[in-house]
Amino acid sequence: MPLPEIVAHQWAITTETMLDDLEQIPDQRVHVVDYGSFLASPQAEMESLAPALGLGWDRQLGPSLPLSKVTVSAPEKDKWRRIEPTINTIWPIVEKADARAREFVARRRAATRAAA
Repeated sequence: MPLPEIVAHQWAITTETMLDDLEQIPDQRVHVVDYGSFLASPQAEMESLAPALGLGWDRQLGPSLPLSKVTVSAPEKDKWRRIEPTINTIWPIVEKADARAREFVARRRAATRAAA
């Protein structure tokens, strides 16, 4: 198989396994962070997440996250579009797991809001 297909299968299997495990944990013990919300407001997300996990948070992140030491290129909103043709070819492999993960995050965020 071409490398993008191998990676897509690995991601889908890993994501499905992780979701199977997370769904066995009681709602109050699972805390989720939506990636888009985290990138849009990292400080607010961390200030919300840390106490939910029983941790303190004493750092100011600013409006964007610092780059990791292994970042190949700076983040951009539509950076993924550079490889959109490749993504389109492997999308059927990851689509089901992606939808399930998004639904899981939405459901858990709603449960957290309702409990607050």
